[in-house]
Amino acid sequence: PHLKVNGNAIDILTTSGTVYFTTDGSDPRQKDRSPNPAAIVLKESSAKEMLLPKSSKWRYLDDGSNQGKAWFEPEFNDSDWKSGKAKLGYGNDGEVTKVQYGVNPENKYITTYFRRSFFLSIINDLDSFQLMLSRDDGAVIYLNGKEILRSNMPNKREITYRTLAMRTHDEQQFFAFDIPFEFLTLGQNVIAAEVHQGTPASSDIGFDLAIQRLKKSRTTLSKGSIIKARSYANRTWSPLSIHPPVTDK
Repeated sequence: PHLKVNGNAIDILTTSGTVYFTTDGSDPRQKDRSPNPAAIVLKESSAKEMLLPKSSKWRYLDDGSNQGKAWFEPEFNDSDWKSGKAKLGYGNDGEVTKVQYGVNPENKYITTYFRRSFFLSIINDLDSFQLMLSRDDGAVIYLNGKEILRSNMPNKREITYRTLAMRTHDEQQFFAFDIPFEFLTLGQNVIAAEVHQGTPASSDIGFDLAIQRLKKSRTTLSKGSIIKARSYANRTWSPLSIHPPVTDK
């Protein structure tokens, strides 16, 4: 968990599991690894709101073409693209929607494009927004026309439809990235992704993406309070997060 004190209040942000926190300086985990009865509990279910779930439906283009830069702009017309649910890709790695790679299995298309929108009804500075990405091999992600991240892609060069991913991967896991507030807008938001092969002969690609809002719990504190917090998930405690004693401002 992440701790942030605002005056005499503290915001506690949980990214996974159940958060236990205390205000008296005691460890929320007891020596026998059970929860401290004095700890305040923040359940994971109350801390997350899915804005774009995993396994959502996406528009995609899998013809090996050079789409330049217009394709990731919000106003781009993708109505003639195909559509299907994630996981999208090929290679017998649990794909729900199979995409095409061309006629030559030794010289497959390097880049496949994906687009969709999601709706945001509120932006609150007490919350955090997180993107979770599963990609094989590499990906570049755009939000409302702005590049927000590269994953397993070259960092200091322009990306084209022929740019190879840095390494080949057989990825099933999701990687988490924070989304800056300035890239989001109230109402409709457009997320776009280009997934790149590591080599033209690579046997598979895969893509899925989710976005969630992480809500913070706010607790009023008295002077001298010492905050200690841990999250608990999959029978495992996180390292201890500590904030020094609260002072009047």
